[in-house]
Amino acid sequence: MTLANVSTNNDVRLATKKKVDRSVVLLEFNELSPKLINGFMAQGELPNFRRMRDQSRVMVSDAQEAPPNLEPWVQWVTVHSGLSYDQHGIFHLGDGHRLDRKCFWDILSVRATACGCAAA
Repeated sequence: MTLANVSTNNDVRLATKKKVDRSVVLLEFNELSPKLINGFMAQGELPNFRRMRDQSRVMVSDAQEAPPNLEPWVQWVTVHSGLSYDQHGIFHLGDGHRLDRKCFWDILSVRATACGCAAA
């Protein structure tokens, strides 16, 4: 899994060596088409989505997988754990509990970084 940074936001704080306290909100949009969304925003549609995007660091995933391993629940386990499908083997929705590797929120919690996860 690779992530491409496609943000137009220039966050100067990221370039400094000074430690900066900041919060991170990770929004995962399942099956969202960046090409379609960008086209709508270019036409003046979705102004609130555009404002959110323009104020954010946006990453687009490339699962580096072939169908059927492109199912969203396969990709999200990859993003959350850093493992490829071949490594984690999670294919079906609801099988995430079988993962024997810590996800990023587990690692953050051990480092005493407050974090929470919600799904809808």
